[in-house]
Amino acid sequence: VSLPPPRGPLRGDDSGGGAPPAPWGIGGTILGILTVFFLMVVTGGLLALAVETDRVEAAPLAVRYAMIAVFQLILIAVPIGAAVLTGGGPAALGLRRYEWRGLAEGALLGAALVAVSAVYSAGMERLAPELYRAMAEEQRQQLELLDGPLPLLLFFVLVMAPFGEEIFFRGFVFTGLRSRLGFPLASGLSAALFAAAHVMPLSIPVLFAVGLGTAAMMERHGSLAVCLVTHAAFNLASLLLENLL
Repeated sequence: VSLPPPRGPLRGDDSGGGAPPAPWGIGGTILGILTVFFLMVVTGGLLALAVETDRVEAAPLAVRYAMIAVFQLILIAVPIGAAVLTGGGPAALGLRRYEWRGLAEGALLGAALVAVSAVYSAGMERLAPELYRAMAEEQRQQLELLDGPLPLLLFFVLVMAPFGEEIFFRGFVFTGLRSRLGFPLASGLSAALFAAAHVMPLSIPVLFAVGLGTAAMMERHGSLAVCLVTHAAFNLASLLLENLL
């Protein structure tokens, strides 16, 4: 099955012309968010019972990766289900052919977002050392969850996590809100949800910036592939920076 050709920016009812609104709308977007939350809570609870621990980092590596994989599959399944049920098809989620120029822009934006992250960390280290140490611990705990073989780590960080998160937060949530609320509000709300979902309070400003950047790429290019490259480039550059430091 061939993907639809690349299109121009996403546009809602307020801009006249362009890509049609996401057929699931705001109501479907809210229902999808609640469905994902419910499925993740249930899945997390079942996994906690299976390994008899409430601390995810204490679970065996295979269980940790299985949990993350299930969470990502939930993020993928709900948007695809919404697109199928509403007749939107893959194009409604941004699953369409891309232009190489867009991928280059996405990679550059991902690297720029890491620079923003580095400036934020440096400022926090200088102005609020205790908060900086708490943020570093917060990030260390996140990395501990994926402390496994390098090929597996790279697959999850550069492929599975970006795809699951982008198809849900940009392909489903952002486009669903964009169809009625316009770009500024839709990008802000989807970015806020994206940042909150990572459960890293001290890193919220950086994660919010990543959410805004990837939403801007979806708005500009109308292709999820560009968002994926932006997200993967940010993750890769962050890993390299973490190892260098």
